[in-house]
Amino acid sequence: MTSDDPTLNILLVEDDPVHAHLATAALHPAPEGWDWRLKHVETLAAACALTETPDLILLDLTLPDARGLDTLHRLRERFAFVPVVLLTAVEDPDIEATALQAGAQDFLGKDELTARTLRRVVRYSMERHRRQQDLMRLSTRDELTGLCNRRGFLTAAEPLARLAERGNRTFLVFFADLDGLKAINDTHGHHVGDEALRDAAWILTHSFRSADIIGRIGGDEFAIFAPDAPPETIEIMIRRVSKWQAERNAEPDRPYKVSLIRRQAALASAAGCTLLHACYGCAPGSRARTTSQFRRARAAARRDSDASRSPVPE
Repeated sequence: MTSDDPTLNILLVEDDPVHAHLATAALHPAPEGWDWRLKHVETLAAACALTETPDLILLDLTLPDARGLDTLHRLRERFAFVPVVLLTAVEDPDIEATALQAGAQDFLGKDELTARTLRRVVRYSMERHRRQQDLMRLSTRDELTGLCNRRGFLTAAEPLARLAERGNRTFLVFFADLDGLKAINDTHGHHVGDEALRDAAWILTHSFRSADIIGRIGGDEFAIFAPDAPPETIEIMIRRVSKWQAERNAEPDRPYKVSLIRRQAALASAAGCTLLHACYGCAPGSRARTTSQFRRARAAARRDSDASRSPVPE
């Protein structure tokens, strides 16, 4: 669902043909003012194999290849930011409370699969999700640069790191600093220093892929999470940063030059670190574990700063 295509893509994950038919019939046709498209799969594996991200998921917790809350956890690893409505055959307040804490948007009993009820749940779930996403953007975006802040970087990178672990794929974490920010602030004022930070964000945004996660994690510190990155990616990324940095610095009448200092890059896989440093996201665990692994990778890069800090060449 985008501004260009307002169609709401709903994924129904339900193996029972009777309940699947009831849900499908309840959603067709879409009510006035709405346009949605329903896709039905019968297993968790089939849902996770989809290449197109749905806008809303209706999920049965009892599937041939997954049962209970593990079904929800695994699905949210694949579609981390998609609202999920659980379809339940029995009422269990404890499971419902736990599932809501795990990220479920709502519950609907399978005996309530009527057009009025299911359509209301879809509309309300999407509206709640939209408001939650608005709040999330406010709390996870760096206001100055528009990049992820530290919380946003970790929130976005965590599910990608877990997917890499499950799929035995590698990912790269790249650390860089904006060199000389204090001198720019002292010489030209903090408003010019802010502009330098925005320039650094512009360079990084142009240098990395749209699928990469870029964050400002400290005053002059930036980090990039690049999923599915092979070892040769490091040098390719450095060349791209060099190219865009040179282009930015070539603009006339600039009171400063942007110079990004490369600290270290950490390449990791499900099996562990394969280059330079241990990197967060190498192993399964909680958000706290992910954060601590990130801190260790960041600290390792800092410990090697005398040897590894080098300006990105122009």
